[in-house]
Amino acid sequence: MKTVLLLLICAFVRQEPNLAPEIAKWETAISKLEQRNQTEGPVVDGVVYFGSSSIRRWDSLSQDMAPWPAIGRGYGGAKLPDVIHYAPRVIGPHLGKSNPRRCRAIVLFVGNDIAGKATDASPQEVAKRFSTLLRWIRQQ
Repeated sequence: MKTVLLLLICAFVRQEPNLAPEIAKWETAISKLEQRNQTEGPVVDGVVYFGSSSIRRWDSLSQDMAPWPAIGRGYGGAKLPDVIHYAPRVIGPHLGKSNPRRCRAIVLFVGNDIAGKATDASPQEVAKRFSTLLRWIRQQ
């Protein structure tokens, strides 16, 4: 008789109550970016590239942006509401005047808020969202 060992691994994803599904769906991707923030060594005076798949798929980012150290933090189909929500976890660790991991600049690419769909945000709403993100970054 053979013995079969079944190992179940449960991953607990932090879920915030009342978080919109279109934002919550990025939790796994954001968790991976957080892990990179923890495992990659400090990049002093680097440039954080944050946003959608145009950042995530930029395989030659470090070489293309040399001599400035590049910190790529892209995921899926980012839109400004989820970028705003996850910014403290993804780019927050690279902000702050006394932070040894402090970045020199942030390059943001989020091209999915206006993509030619009926559900697109208005240009005014995109500007408002961007202002919200910029205000938060400056406060840090």
